[in-house]
Amino acid sequence: MTRRRRIVLSVLVLLYLCTGIFGWQSHASELEAQAQRHWQGQAQMITQGKANGLPDGPLIRQGGPYTKVNWCFPVLPGVLLADSDYVIGPMNGKGGVKIVLFYGFGSVEICTLWGWIS
Repeated sequence: MTRRRRIVLSVLVLLYLCTGIFGWQSHASELEAQAQRHWQGQAQMITQGKANGLPDGPLIRQGGPYTKVNWCFPVLPGVLLADSDYVIGPMNGKGGVKIVLFYGFGSVEICTLWGWIS
């Protein structure tokens, strides 16, 4: 194997490793932030409804949302295939297998390949 091939292969392996490790962490923190925003919005809606004399709205988890990244696999450098989900309340959650773009300072979900919504 030539020196150039060895360098290119080493760089690709490093990029895959960085995508796998840091992309997983980034996706988990982005998922947590998204779930927290949804949970706070639901909590605010319930509070406003009670102040206006309406019956209780949708149920939410006490103490905040539940999030989980089940697995995450780098498909290409900067592209992850991830199975993750979040639950805000008994009938309020979303999850599934997604394609996630990791760009070094954060991540963004490109699309959901298959999943569930409750």
